[in-house]
Amino acid sequence: MFDRNVGINADQLSEDVYLALAADHSTPSEVKEHTGEPVAVVIYGSSIRRDRVVSYNETDCAHGALGRMSGSEFVRTLHG
Repeated sequence: MFDRNVGINADQLSEDVYLALAADHSTPSEVKEHTGEPVAVVIYGSSIRRDRVVSYNETDCAHGALGRMSGSEFVRTLHG
Protein backbone atom coordinates (compact mmCIF):
# COMPACT_ATOMS: atom_id res chain seq x y z
CA MET A 1 0.00 0.00 0.00
CA PHE A 2 2.87 2.38 0.82
CA ASP A 3 4.34 1.86 -2.66
CA ARG A 4 1.05 2.74 -4.33
CA ASN A 5 0.65 5.89 -2.21
CA VAL A 6 4.17 7.07 -3.03
CA GLY A 7 3.43 6.62 -6.73
CA ILE A 8 0.23 8.62 -6.45
CA ASN A 9 1.97 11.42 -4.54
CA ALA A 10 4.95 11.45 -6.94
CA ASP A 11 2.65 11.99 -9.90
CA GLN A 12 1.21 15.07 -8.20
CA LEU A 13 4.52 16.82 -7.42
CA SER A 14 5.11 20.25 -8.89
CA GLU A 15 8.11 20.65 -11.19
CA ASP A 16 10.29 22.26 -8.51
CA VAL A 17 9.82 19.48 -5.91
CA TYR A 18 11.92 16.33 -5.57
CA LEU A 19 11.07 13.14 -3.72
CA ALA A 20 13.89 11.19 -2.05
CA LEU A 21 13.44 7.85 -0.29
CA ALA A 22 16.00 5.90 1.70
CA ALA A 23 15.84 3.31 4.45
CA ASP A 24 17.87 3.87 7.61
CA HIS A 25 19.11 0.24 7.71
CA SER A 26 18.71 -3.12 6.04
CA THR A 27 17.23 -6.19 7.71
CA PRO A 28 18.12 -9.26 5.63
CA SER A 29 15.73 -12.15 6.17
CA GLU A 30 18.67 -14.55 6.54
CA VAL A 31 19.98 -12.88 9.73
CA LYS A 32 16.67 -11.36 10.92
CA GLU A 33 18.30 -8.28 12.42
CA HIS A 34 19.65 -4.92 11.28
CA THR A 35 22.91 -4.99 9.35
CA GLY A 36 25.21 -2.51 7.67
CA GLU A 37 24.32 -3.74 4.19
CA PRO A 38 23.43 -1.16 1.52
CA VAL A 39 19.85 0.11 1.38
CA ALA A 40 17.73 1.08 -1.59
CA VAL A 41 17.45 4.80 -2.39
CA VAL A 42 15.49 6.75 -4.99
CA ILE A 43 15.46 10.38 -6.10
CA TYR A 44 12.45 11.40 -8.18
CA GLY A 45 11.63 14.68 -9.89
CA SER A 46 10.81 16.23 -13.22
CA SER A 47 14.44 17.05 -14.08
CA ILE A 48 16.01 13.84 -12.71
CA ARG A 49 17.48 11.53 -15.35
CA ARG A 50 15.82 8.10 -15.07
CA ASP A 51 17.65 4.80 -15.09
CA ARG A 52 16.21 1.37 -15.90
CA VAL A 53 15.23 0.42 -12.34
CA VAL A 54 11.46 0.02 -11.96
CA SER A 55 11.21 -1.61 -8.49
CA TYR A 56 12.27 -0.11 -5.15
CA ASN A 57 14.23 -2.87 -3.41
CA GLU A 58 17.87 -3.57 -2.51
CA THR A 59 18.47 -5.98 -5.39
CA ASP A 60 17.10 -3.81 -8.19
CA CYS A 61 18.41 -0.50 -6.84
CA ALA A 62 21.94 -1.96 -6.64
CA HIS A 63 21.94 -1.78 -10.45
CA GLY A 64 20.69 1.81 -10.62
CA ALA A 65 22.50 4.90 -11.87
CA LEU A 66 23.29 6.18 -8.35
CA GLY A 67 25.52 3.20 -7.65
CA ARG A 68 26.76 2.68 -4.11
CA MET A 69 27.25 5.70 -1.85
CA SER A 70 27.47 6.53 1.83
CA GLY A 71 24.68 8.31 3.67
CA SER A 72 26.61 11.58 3.64
CA GLU A 73 27.20 11.24 -0.12
CA PHE A 74 23.45 10.71 -0.59
CA VAL A 75 22.68 13.90 1.34
CA ARG A 76 25.30 15.86 -0.64
CA THR A 77 23.71 14.57 -3.85
CA LEU A 78 20.36 15.96 -2.73
CA HIS A 79 21.75 19.33 -1.66
CA GLY A 80 24.18 19.81 -4.53
